[in-house]
Amino acid sequence: MKKLLLVIILISGLQSCNQSEIERLENEIYYLESENSDLEYQVSNLQERNDELLNIIYDVESAASDLEWELDALSSEVDDFGWEEWRTNVWDVENQLYDVMSSFYDLQSSIYY
Repeated sequence: MKKLLLVIILISGLQSCNQSEIERLENEIYYLESENSDLEYQVSNLQERNDELLNIIYDVESAASDLEWELDALSSEVDDFGWEEWRTNVWDVENQLYDVMSSFYDLQSSIYY
């Protein structure tokens, strides 16, 4: 009888120890799930920001390419002074300079998004 009582006391003691460990582990699981949810939200926000930055980079690259093209066209108009009537060419250069300035402002607006 004493042995049976001792076994019952031991089992209930072990069971209470297990119950507190189970509760501790459940609390830790809840905390980790909450932390995981927060991290998933942060990753989602970072992915959105990354997409925005990639679009900005694309806009800047595109605007820089346009500016390069306009500068080449202006250079070509300046080269025309060597063979074209200067009165006609001045108008071409002024128009091309306007296009270069416009492309430059587009590039600036892409950079300062």
